[in-house]
Amino acid sequence: MSDRVQYFNLFKGLKDALVEGCGYQNAELCNSMRYADLCKYYRGELETPTKWQNDVKGKFWHGEMMYCRQKHDIDAWAKRGQEILKDLNSNMHELAGRLSPEQFGLVLYIATLFGKWCPYDNLDWIVEY
Repeated sequence: MSDRVQYFNLFKGLKDALVEGCGYQNAELCNSMRYADLCKYYRGELETPTKWQNDVKGKFWHGEMMYCRQKHDIDAWAKRGQEILKDLNSNMHELAGRLSPEQFGLVLYIATLFGKWCPYDNLDWIVEY
């Protein structure tokens, strides 16, 4: 495990201890930790883990990495996800039902990212999140 991954995991554990144990609230620290809580694949690595490079998990990793590094507005994407939910197909409704609004906002961001940069690709893989 790389130092960066260990740091990311330590950072997440520190947040839990500070916020839950002590009631500590630092806006910048807590906001950074919110990103760590959302991610299923990205753990602060500099490059896509080798085991996911040619897999849909690599796409999810890349999307989460872009979301975190660019510090996208978590609440705005969550709100956008809830607003467009009524217009989405049943597979996306099922996915949204399994995720928090913030996680669904992240998935919506990933779909938007790949829709923009790979417009001719099929995005059916997005429901595998």
